Amino acid sequence: MLKHSAPVRSVCYSSDGQFVVTGSADTTAQVWDAHSGLAIGNRLTQNGEVKSGCFSPDGQRVVTSCADATARIWDARTGQPLTPPLKHNAVVWFAQFSPDGRWIITGSGDSTARVWDAHNGLPACEPMHHDDQVVSGQFSVDGRWIVTAGGKAARVWQLAPDQPFSLQFLHNAHTGKFSADGQRLLTSSADGTARIWDARTGQALISPLKHGRGVNTASFSPDGQRIATASADGTARVWDARSGEPLIQPLKHEAEVNAAVFDLAGQRIVTCSDDNTARVWDARTGQPLTPPLRHQREVNRSEFSPDGRWVVTGSYDNTARIWDAATGQPLSEPLKHKQGVVWATEFSADGRRLLTASMDNSACLWDVRTGQTLLEFKHMAIVTDAHFSPDGLWVATASFDGTARVWDARTGQPTSPPLKHGGRVETVEFSADSRRLATASRDGVVRIWDVRSGQMLAGPFKHYG
Repeated sequence: MLKHSAPVRSVCYSSDGQFVVTGSADTTAQVWDAHSGLAIGNRLTQNGEVKSGCFSPDGQRVVTSCADATARIWDARTGQPLTPPLKHNAVVWFAQFSPDGRWIITGSGDSTARVWDAHNGLPACEPMHHDDQVVSGQFSVDGRWIVTAGGKAARVWQLAPDQPFSLQFLHNAHTGKFSADGQRLLTSSADGTARIWDARTGQALISPLKHGRGVNTASFSPDGQRIATASADGTARVWDARSGEPLIQPLKHEAEVNAAVFDLAGQRIVTCSDDNTARVWDARTGQPLTPPLRHQREVNRSEFSPDGRWVVTGSYDNTARIWDAATGQPLSEPLKHKQGVVWATEFSADGRRLLTASMDNSACLWDVRTGQTLLEFKHMAIVTDAHFSPDGLWVATASFDGTARVWDARTGQPTSPPLKHGGRVETVEFSADSRRLATASRDGVVRIWDVRSGQMLAGPFKHYG
């Protein structure tokens, strides 16, 4: 049991899975041996609630962010601070290393994100300004781009190639996605446009792809030749990714379109909308391929199964539905939970099963072909999180009833007694090898468990104020 004396705000494995860092409202973070549960080095003590903690890529350092308006860099083995505090003017919501470990990005309630030299703690550039708190940020894999997000907007920045470290603001964007070859960046924005940028130079490659209202999502086709956009103007559109010219007539809904997604072959697009429908279209002609896929309320998610034969939709009407992607016919009755919003859906890797989690105190595993409930994973209160293990053998659930559970994904039997906490369990996370599970709860405790036996592998991890 990895224990804090107040709610745990974050838990993160090192890249090699040997260590865990936890951050807590008790004003401390701690590095632990993920196998023995022994504390590594001193407690990382700050002057306020610790909002996040993560390791550097090489696992030698930890960066934490805190409500005391600072982030701090620590030696992961000794717990000693390595640099002066990285100072903002308000709570620091997150801190993260770049992929090469040279830089750290932080985001704050002072409406800025900042980049720091990870070795000396000095600012690397001028602050990146937002109109609201900056609550998340991420480097691209090659470290040349940064996306920051806060309020209702995200912003995309590029490291200027001709200077040691400076940033150029590119687009007030909702989303940013790279092409498969990494040469282009696609952004979508509340300004009613999507834009394509050269990922090496930051230059706009074509004119903006314009809608009448904000663009909610934009994505490349699998071959990178086309782009699908979804907009609050009630349409989705398909564009030539090289010229920016529209290829087909707009794909029309009666209300805001929340997403537009290609299938893996790039032949079809599925859209979902606040008009209570999802729709499947021919991506080359824009012709509807099926009747509307109808729910009783707004449809906020839709995607093809891995093999492209099915579409799953999720709605505020408390159901998920699986449809034949060729005919638009439902494969079964709606996948209903007893009550409450279905707020999570996940296909298994082979596309044969669907996992849903709900406010009705259960997670359910469904047969995609028949819509029959294969298994039901019951708790005594709301299920907050549910995931397949990476190898597909297990399902983990987290609940307000103060427990997490690991279940055999084939039989539905629990692999062990409940994994108990003293307060509601917020999250569950499998290790990459599917052998361990980390759980975090409102009682200030993080625990790491053996998936097969339910035995605690590490803990208790105790903090005392």
